[in-house]
Amino acid sequence: MEKVQNEKEEALWTIYGETSIEYKIRDLFGKAKNYIQCMIGERYLPIIENIRINDASLQLIVISDTPGLEKKLRAQFPGKNAEVHVISSEKFCRPPPFAPPDFEQVKKLMRVENTLELIVDDDELLMIPPFFSGTFSALNTRNKGAVFQMKIFSQFNWRRLVSGEEFPFPRPIRKKKHTK
Repeated sequence: MEKVQNEKEEALWTIYGETSIEYKIRDLFGKAKNYIQCMIGERYLPIIENIRINDASLQLIVISDTPGLEKKLRAQFPGKNAEVHVISSEKFCRPPPFAPPDFEQVKKLMRVENTLELIVDDDELLMIPPFFSGTFSALNTRNKGAVFQMKIFSQFNWRRLVSGEEFPFPRPIRKKKHTK
């Protein structure tokens, strides 16, 4: 009889409150050994302002309209292992080519300053979507599937927002109206 391996599925956790989220951001930056991939709204800059990254490589996108910020961040995170970009909130809010027709309605709910996508060592994810929810909470997980999915989405955003690549995605499929 062959034994079936049953990997334990990691939980999805919700972290509530600004203080707890700030602690988790610092914790993840501090324990990174190889890699940090991060896209954040400007509101989180004070949290990472004094963080120093040891040997981990850093990919950082900050959503901000502050002039000169990119130069300041590149000085904070020097070296060949750090790639830092600042993109405008207007560029961040530009719909991707595959956006559904109601994207403009959804865009009204966006608060880009709340955006947080932080992946450390392809092992852990901390995420706050850019939508106003009335409460300040974050999703945190070591679930491999969730981390992998967010990494793919983040790489797409990186290529779209930083490199300016647009992908030839098909438009969403719409149901045809039947006429008699």
